[in-house]
Amino acid sequence: YGDTPEIAALIAPRVLHLNLGEKDEGSPIKTTRPGVQRIAEAYKKEGVPGNFTYFIEPDTGHVLSEAMWGQVKKCFERHLKSS
Repeated sequence: YGDTPEIAALIAPRVLHLNLGEKDEGSPIKTTRPGVQRIAEAYKKEGVPGNFTYFIEPDTGHVLSEAMWGQVKKCFERHLKSS
């Protein structure tokens, strides 16, 4: 505890979206998957589970792919679109 997931969760309840590549050597997937679940739990405890989203792209390293950018746009549309 006290690693990246706990630090990232500190911004709850504010919106957070993470894009991750399944083959990113800097964020090994075996620790990334449980990490995003810990962040999701923090958002759930704050009562805003929808404010945290993430996307893990298979067969992808440390990049911002078109698929990832699409996920960012969805997050922007949901949370920044004026009513």
